[in-house]
Amino acid sequence: MSVSVDDLVNELPNPPQDLMASERRDLETVRRWVDWILVGVDRLNSRFLVDPSVLHLVRELALQNAFLACVYSWRGGAEIGKASLVHAWVDSSSSVGLDEKYFRNLRDLWVHQSAKSTYNLTSDDSELLAIFNAAVAERLLAEGAEWQGRQAIRQLAVRLGLTWGEVAAMFQVSVQTLEDWESGRTAIPKEKLAELQLRAVRFQSC
Repeated sequence: MSVSVDDLVNELPNPPQDLMASERRDLETVRRWVDWILVGVDRLNSRFLVDPSVLHLVRELALQNAFLACVYSWRGGAEIGKASLVHAWVDSSSSVGLDEKYFRNLRDLWVHQSAKSTYNLTSDDSELLAIFNAAVAERLLAEGAEWQGRQAIRQLAVRLGLTWGEVAAMFQVSVQTLEDWESGRTAIPKEKLAELQLRAVRFQSC
């Protein structure tokens, strides 16, 4: 596959204008930056990732390494923020051992073609980094709980020999809703997620 840095950057959505213009540096605002990062990383993974078996790991690493993408978007605009996010994605993909030659070539392209930041981090950014890390940890914990919920659905269906209809009835939802939860198309509500996790623990202790 032959791609340029421009191909990678163009795959990403622009950060929301209201976020780039905002002076707020609170957890609620940074959560929205985390949402933007994950949309971008998911697009890169879907379009360019060589080995889908490590997609989830690359996603987590890129998110944890994408702080500068937020800072640069705030200070320099969409293009430099997107370029920084691509850099985080390439480094994360390379660090997990994906197609060494492919990602080495991408890193070479990055050095020669990408926009260079002229912004220096300030002491104010240390507080922002702490908020960013808190938002990332919160998101990863939530996604981990979602994954456990989907696993619980599969355990109930497969290991106990239940039909989708029987599992759906157990949680008082439709079969379509259950399938949407299991596939990750929709989030599992907190109260149902807690119930799924409880049932999974009971199942494991049997």
